Amino acid sequence: MGQASYKSKTIYSKEVQGPSNPGESSIFIHPESSDFQENDLPSKARTLYESFMHSANKWPNNNCLGTFIKTENQCEYKWKCYSSVLKKVLKIGYGLDCLKLTTSDNTGYSYLGIYSNNRAEWILMDLACMSQSIVSIPLYDIHQSESLIKIIDETEMRGLACSYKLLKNIYDIKSQGRAKSLTIIIVFEKIQASDRQTAEVFGINLVSLKKITKLRTSGTPNPPSTDTWLTICYTSGTAGVSNGAIISHKNMMTTLSGVYNSKLRFFHSDIHFSYLPLAHIFERAVSHYILSLGASIGFYRGDISTIIDDMSILRPTVFISVPRIFKRFYDKIQEVVNSTTGPKKKIIQRAIKVKLRNYDKKGKITHKIWDKLVMKKFQTIIGGRVRVMITGSAPIASEIIRFLRVCFSCIFIEGYGQTEVCSASTVTNINDTSLGHVGGPLPLLELKLVDVPEMGYKSEDLDDHGNKMPRGEICLRGPAVFSGYYKSSELNSLIFDQDGWLHTGDIGAILYENKALKVIDRKYNCFKLAEGEYIAPEKIESVYLNSPFVSQVFVYGSSLETFIVAVVIPDEDYIRKAWMRPEKNIRDKKFSEICEMPDIKNIVMQSMIEKGRENKLMGFEIVKKIHLDSVLWTTDDMLTPTQKLRRYMAKQKYQEILNKMYSEEQNI
Repeated sequence: MGQASYKSKTIYSKEVQGPSNPGESSIFIHPESSDFQENDLPSKARTLYESFMHSANKWPNNNCLGTFIKTENQCEYKWKCYSSVLKKVLKIGYGLDCLKLTTSDNTGYSYLGIYSNNRAEWILMDLACMSQSIVSIPLYDIHQSESLIKIIDETEMRGLACSYKLLKNIYDIKSQGRAKSLTIIIVFEKIQASDRQTAEVFGINLVSLKKITKLRTSGTPNPPSTDTWLTICYTSGTAGVSNGAIISHKNMMTTLSGVYNSKLRFFHSDIHFSYLPLAHIFERAVSHYILSLGASIGFYRGDISTIIDDMSILRPTVFISVPRIFKRFYDKIQEVVNSTTGPKKKIIQRAIKVKLRNYDKKGKITHKIWDKLVMKKFQTIIGGRVRVMITGSAPIASEIIRFLRVCFSCIFIEGYGQTEVCSASTVTNINDTSLGHVGGPLPLLELKLVDVPEMGYKSEDLDDHGNKMPRGEICLRGPAVFSGYYKSSELNSLIFDQDGWLHTGDIGAILYENKALKVIDRKYNCFKLAEGEYIAPEKIESVYLNSPFVSQVFVYGSSLETFIVAVVIPDEDYIRKAWMRPEKNIRDKKFSEICEMPDIKNIVMQSMIEKGRENKLMGFEIVKKIHLDSVLWTTDDMLTPTQKLRRYMAKQKYQEILNKMYSEEQNI
């Protein structure tokens, strides 16, 4: 990796107040925060509903929602324009009112679940709920039955909109005598007679979305106010517990306005490719930001394995994803380079070398010659027109951002946030190509760091050059911060302090040079080894994922042991290609057999050790033993919908293997 001499000119925050309490940093805000308001989008809308109405009136004929269509002769996207979407949204809203789904409960609100993969109907239902001030409750299409039951029972929702293929899951729950509050199900597709019969048995009124639009041809919207609840968004539950975050229109509009004022601008000509789950606040916030600016959303066909094909047809200009997917792109380009031979390979290597040198010295991501001759081919991997890529939800290696910026010749934004702050708390600047941070706080958001002495993080810390670099738990306050978890007063009292600060559980540092936030640790997933060292597994995993041999990794430790171990899912394609020499004798072997070969384990282990040393991990942060598993983790078992590891499930699955690694003699 090259050593960048380019210096960022962007200053990401300013101190506005000294520490209010001992053991805290100063309060940091956006440098121009005083110039902005909660409703600073061009529309000046106060709610998401007002924002969409503005877009529909200003750009009625713009493409709004695009659906993948496959015919005998071709694959294409079929579009609904803004005016047609608005008409349908209002009709659905009238239908919901006709079904009495607008009747509020003792909380003063009415609730409707949305249970589906990403598709146009998901957005239609979300907007229709807004038109009648109904609180939408998204459900992941891969939620296990117990999670579905918890959410349905906790909110006591009466209505649910879902795709036809997920209807059976609701019937299975009903057959157990569960989810008793649920009496109305709206299905996006055509309903079969047999489905109606089953629904009647469970006391369910089963209605198609098409019929909903015909229940009442006219009516009156009941639009929300700025403080009206927009949604109850359940967290993905990496620790096994999912909590419902109450998000208001003010919360979301403040976040979207903050993103806009941070210069991350989309245009009405932009096209967003939607495949990250809309049930997660990250994708949902991005989608509504797109709609607020009159741009277009094209949905994947529902199969994660075909997203590259879908993108080649849609040709988006905006691509939002998680670090794991960007690492795949990184690995794919490296694979293309390594598999090329002769003069062609030398040209590609030369192009990358020149662009990386320009990037490191000048911060430039484009090149007049090499972009046309070489990089244009890499761009075709993601459709050929992407001008902005955005990542969040988990740490990503700086080297991957650096490499993809020059290979795709486009802006690459990294952000930090969580459900509780409508997905975005900080973002990097579109004109800043410096690395190693997540930017600064959005306008109207306050940020401070609180000491975590047991982990060695203090607000008085200094960097390697003796400059101030406060470190501690990231705390946030402002109108974008949610009001609390639904029916969880005890938990709310733990995450909010008496001054209204949200304690995120993440550990950060404010960098001296540009006053940007660097996320360095996680407070609650950390554990202590027998000799007292604190281990932050997510930080260590993000380092090991840089190895080309590693596809997935789970780092584990115990307070009874002096070292850490890991379960690794190797990258099968890379290993087969890197080890395809005849003497290795793996061509015809099953991957499970390959993972049992001592040579393979050793080379994976050595690669991880090298990456650890390159990234300056401490000795106790280097894994001493690994176990190779051949089966990739998916959202059906070990991963959340945003590709985060469910650590509690990983521990349960591999407990015997973990115990065995500790009982054996140490490798190194």
